[in-house]
Amino acid sequence: MEQTWYAIVNPAAGGSRGNKRWSKIEADLKAMGIDYEAHVTNASLHASHIAKEAVEKGYRKLLIVGGDGTLNEVVNGLFAQQAVPSTEVTIALVSIGTGNDWIKTMGIPKEPKEAIKLLKNPTNTRTIDAGLATYHMHGHKHSRHFINVAGMAFDAEVTRDANNGKSALGPVQYWMSLVKVIFSFDAVPIKVEVDGAVYDGPTFCLNVGNCQFAGGGMMIVPNAKPDDGLFTITHIKNVSRWTVIRNVAALGDGTFTKLDNVEQYTGKNVKVSSPVPVWLEVEGEVLGEAPFEFNIVPASVKVLVP
Repeated sequence: MEQTWYAIVNPAAGGSRGNKRWSKIEADLKAMGIDYEAHVTNASLHASHIAKEAVEKGYRKLLIVGGDGTLNEVVNGLFAQQAVPSTEVTIALVSIGTGNDWIKTMGIPKEPKEAIKLLKNPTNTRTIDAGLATYHMHGHKHSRHFINVAGMAFDAEVTRDANNGKSALGPVQYWMSLVKVIFSFDAVPIKVEVDGAVYDGPTFCLNVGNCQFAGGGMMIVPNAKPDDGLFTITHIKNVSRWTVIRNVAALGDGTFTKLDNVEQYTGKNVKVSSPVPVWLEVEGEVLGEAPFEFNIVPASVKVLVP
């Protein structure tokens, strides 16, 4: 059982193209002689339940066939189980999602067949940090683990719009929403506290990152390192929408961080509050409203890498 890859397949990934792509991936798994057992998700958060039960049954290798959202659910299932320490389970990802952002930092091939080849060497792993985000919804406090990037203010508003129009357009949908929201969004008053240091003032966008990419390939947190025991925070303060428009291309390669009114911090604990509604998105899913708190969970997730 411990040698079998427990495959968690999301047929809705990538604009509901998961079913079609899974057929080819399954054929490649068989052709390469990979020992696996497949389980298909059928609802939101189902992957979390499947992952938790798999580990509790004795499986120690989880193969995710899906996108960043499916990965996030499996990570949360991993932390929900109490059978073994989280680092005794190896997570692998064959990415067929919309944004496919996490794999960019980790160097995992985007082409499914190339990613499957990594399964033949299951000991080639890297132990990375996770984050624990707390947020509020309908007056109640909730929490969610994440291993990529959490975004607030402009970023969350773009994600909300993109998810409302989610389709097979993939990253194009995110860019369309980005352009749309630029013309309607203004900086909001936000108080940010990073390990006790405080900034209080107008904020256009705020990202707390364990990895570098979000939004379908934009290098939002270019200096983030997934295994340094720290968050990297990108804070875009009170900039005009015209400044953002003129520098949209710089979002792709991370050079926007050189602009005035853009700062980066590092820390283990981040607290965010605002007198106005501010939303949080984590790995492509809008979760809830401020106040938020983020805590690093160092060296807690073992992932398969090239």
